[in-house]
Amino acid sequence: NLVDELRALYQITDEKQNKFSSYTIYTTTNCNANCFYCFQKHYKHSNMNMDIANSAISFVRRTCDKKKPISLIWMGGEPLLNYKVINQICTGLENGNVCYNSIMITNGYLFCNETIRDYIKCWNLRYVQITLDGTQNVYNKIKNIENGKTDAFSIVLKNIDFLLCNGVNVGIRLNIDSHNAQNIFELVDVLHERYKSVKNLSLYSSPLFEDVEGEHFQRTPEQRVEVLNLEKELDEKIYSLGMGDYVPNIKETQFNSCMADSNDSIMILPDGYLGKCARYSDGNYVGHVYDSNLNEDLLSKFHELRNRLDECNSCPLYPKCFRLKMCDGSEMCFVEHKIKQINEIKRAVQNEYHAFLELENNKVEE
Repeated sequence: NLVDELRALYQITDEKQNKFSSYTIYTTTNCNANCFYCFQKHYKHSNMNMDIANSAISFVRRTCDKKKPISLIWMGGEPLLNYKVINQICTGLENGNVCYNSIMITNGYLFCNETIRDYIKCWNLRYVQITLDGTQNVYNKIKNIENGKTDAFSIVLKNIDFLLCNGVNVGIRLNIDSHNAQNIFELVDVLHERYKSVKNLSLYSSPLFEDVEGEHFQRTPEQRVEVLNLEKELDEKIYSLGMGDYVPNIKETQFNSCMADSNDSIMILPDGYLGKCARYSDGNYVGHVYDSNLNEDLLSKFHELRNRLDECNSCPLYPKCFRLKMCDGSEMCFVEHKIKQINEIKRAVQNEYHAFLELENNKVEE
């Protein structure tokens, strides 16, 4: 009850000034890969043109929170298929004295383009997330880049090397499912051998979405337990090798789930429409870059929470759990998910404790 009261109070006191500090920008919804699990494959495919890019620059400049550097999150499809738009927006913001850092969600294949490599510093690229679905043969089959006529796996690894050498932090997402689990464990060994002494690279796991292909991709309860147990085993291996760095923030009270229910974040689509969630990017628009006025009624829907379940009353995760009505993935609550989150919190507590001990030891030595 106290958590609910605090959340309600936060919603009242959090000023909605339509000022943002994070902009997720889709340069395109086209992609050079053909992953079978992609939830965007049935979306309308389009590229952002320069007119929309210029309007996006104006929108960011008039709506950004100028008190601190803003974050630009480049997404697609594959955002590098339309890298000229990235360059255009970054140049426009820099000319407008807007301070920004960039994050990119990409398959990493196109970083071998020399022109793109020249632009990286101009983009203030700080972090890149790249998904690897398996070792060479498995990855090339799943991604099917250029119809499988190229060894995309080797190219992506070389591009990761390039990013790391240029000071860019790289997070490798390991999509795990029953079909590739054994191979993913083999991939971790490959990555550990190649990057074990690298500080700015980390690995993290993620089970594949269940609702990307309709009913035939829905897991049975037994299959879900199997996959989430495999993910738990994968996490344990990643952290035992010292290659995992994700821990939840336990120092601050959490008042939102993700960018969808955050007042600080907005999503700009290739046609200039504004949204709040990638899973609701094909409709449910809250505005357009041409106009600063946003659909407040729709925005408020992204904050609405589902009713508490009976198990919520005794769940230790309730203070950090947000079951949004607009999020289909939050409708159900799975024991395996809770175990994973509790393990992450335990890891965060341990990290804080070790940091405390190190600080105390330094004081003694001084």
